[in-house]
Formats: sequence, structure tokens, C-alpha cells
Amino acid sequence: TGSPAVSRNSLDQLLAVLIDGIIYSAWLFIAAVGLTLIYGVMKIVNVTHGSFYALGAYAAASFTGAWIARGYPPMLSYAVLLGSAMVITLAFAPLIERGILRFMYAKDEVVILLITYALFLILEDVIKLIWGVDPYFIAEPYELLGSFEVGEMTYPTYNLILVGIAIASGLGLTLLLQGTRVGKLLRTVIHDPEVSRAMGINVDRFYLSTFTFGSFLAALGGAFTAP
Repeated sequence: TGSPAVSRNSLDQLLAVLIDGIIYSAWLFIAAVGLTLIYGVMKIVNVTHGSFYALGAYAAASFTGAWIARGYPPMLSYAVLLGSAMVITLAFAPLIERGILRFMYAKDEVVILLITYALFLILEDVIKLIWGVDPYFIAEPYELLGSFEVGEMTYPTYNLILVGIAIASGLGLTLLLQGTRVGKLLRTVIHDPEVSRAMGINVDRFYLSTFTFGSFLAALGGAFTAP
């Protein structure tokens, strides 16, 4: 048998891996759930999803940095992170879906894939044009809530926000799809868009809402992982 010290060290390492895995999974889930939603409803591989993640992160860094630099209440910086994701989404998502994607739904999936990849490259240059290529740092929201201890390890309390957002996103989408009239209509659109149109369902509106909300989740993931 091993010594108690070795066993305790192994347990601490296992616990560290578990906690880091939960935090990383939460961060990944926030962005990925939006991509899954868009593909599930619209049947398109949305490469621009990564652009919304990056735009959310840069916008959050800029707006939150400006907020703190002006001496506004630091605790409200979390609302600024959320607002940054909303601003980015409303500025780009409806324009992309209504201006470009809605004309391509009848085409082959490869065509839409290439279009979203082209938009990804364009938005990458937009990011460079607005923010340049230098890194941005906003540590204040990450440090503001202090830390908590698990055994001998210390973790920033901010990580619990990421886990909370991931859980809220998953539960919220589940309740929306399973327990609301809008969710039932959306599932009808998923199964058969043509029949849904014949039944009087505004499929285009559902596509716009789905793309906008899915993109918002990507921008939200970027905004809250920026710190």
C-alpha cells in the first residue's frame, strides 16, 4: 500500500482535473450549444459562429475596460459583459441571416458552408480593423469576486459564473423546446419546414430568431471567457 501522503496527493490531482474539466466544459458548452441549435433547426454548418465568439470577447474587453477606467461601479461590469454580447449579436446576426443566408437555404449544404466560411474570414478582418492585432486584458471581473478553496486548491469564484451560465443555457433551451408553445412550433419547423409553412407557421421568423439566439450564445461565451 502507498503512503497517506502519496494517496492524498493523487486525490488532490484527481480533484484538480475534475474541477478544471467542469470549468472548461462549461466554457465550451456555452459556445457549442448555440452552434448545435443553429444546425439542428436550420441544417447549416455555421462557420461564422467562431467569429461571434471572438467579437463577443473583443467587445467585452473594450466595453468593460472603458467602464472600469471611467470609475463606474465594478460590480456592474458583469452587466457590461452581457450587454457586449447583446450589442454584437444585434449588430451582426440579423444582417447576416436576412441579408445573405436566407437566399441560400435552397442551395446545397456545401455552398452555405463556403458562404459562412467567407463571412468568417470577413469578420476576422473586421476584428483586426477595429481592434488591431494586439492582445486585450480585462482581469478585473475575474478577480472581483475573490476565490474559494477546494481542499488545498484555490479557484477564482468567477469560474462559478461560467458554470452557472452553462447550466442556465442548457436548462433554458430544454424548457423552451419541451415546455412552451414556441418550442413545439420550433420542433415542427425542425422536422418539416415545408409542412410548417403550409400550416401557416412563419418559418423565416423562426430561422431569424434561431440564428440570432444561437449567435448570441456564441458571443456570450466569448464575452464571459474574455476575463
